[in-house]
Amino acid sequence: MPGLPSSPDAVQNGTEERRWPRYHVEVPVTATVLCQGTSKVVHGVTNNLSVGGMAAQLPVELGIGESLEVQATLPYCSQPLKVRAVVRNRDSYLYGVEFANITPSQQAAIELACRSLALLQ
Repeated sequence: MPGLPSSPDAVQNGTEERRWPRYHVEVPVTATVLCQGTSKVVHGVTNNLSVGGMAAQLPVELGIGESLEVQATLPYCSQPLKVRAVVRNRDSYLYGVEFANITPSQQAAIELACRSLALLQ
């Protein structure tokens, strides 16, 4: 997956290593999850964004490895981004999700938002 920085080397963040830098951003996010066999839509807010995923506060119980669809209008993007994601970590109702099966146009929108946020932070 292409991203910022130009290589997928880890970015040092305190004692944790990250594949991509994170950028603080708070925008509304809508998540669609499968709950007891039916789709459930919940509304939350993002906490940060990277080219590989985002952190989102969502009022729903999700486990590590669960799939969901997230939709958010990222900064400097005119159209909402709607992508599949997988829960990679969790702290209460703050979920770290990794984008999955994204298209080149979705990747371009994410990278544009990250480049723009990098200039401001």
